[in-house]
Amino acid sequence: MDNGLIVRGGSSGPNYSPEHIAEVKAALRKAKLPETIMVDCSHGNSSKNHRNQPKVADSIAQQLIDGEDSITGVMLESHLHEGRQEVPAEGKAGLKYGVSITDACIGWEDTKTVLETLANVWIDSPLLENVNVVNGRPLGNVVNGLKMERTGLLREGFGEKKHVKKDRKKS
Repeated sequence: MDNGLIVRGGSSGPNYSPEHIAEVKAALRKAKLPETIMVDCSHGNSSKNHRNQPKVADSIAQQLIDGEDSITGVMLESHLHEGRQEVPAEGKAGLKYGVSITDACIGWEDTKTVLETLANVWIDSPLLENVNVVNGRPLGNVVNGLKMERTGLLREGFGEKKHVKKDRKKS
């Protein structure tokens, strides 16, 4: 990511909402910097609860569906199994395989769901209209490899794709 900003949330709470992203874009524009934003789905944006990361990613996916073009990436705290562990007195021998010893992480199943959701949004992006090859593979193969189904935010049928926007009630 050349220049740009990573939003991680902080002491004042999460900062990934559409309103926050608009504020960041305005600040980048004012500073004459590229309007490229990466959203950290963990840390302050998840209120330091790893189980909130998929909710953050769903919000980012919806913003992309709604036309937000400044969000260029996301960061996840992810491992094979969810949570975290302390290093036990017996050291490495007492560690649970695939569980973080640093930050609490979402597990592999949640990670796949988040990545599938974001990939499905990306596949439908207007940015791909003129792209024929990704990483040396024909785009059709990449797209077919990423066709997934997600309950809630995105749904796809065999051979067709459509977005189902979540209902958002203003409070």
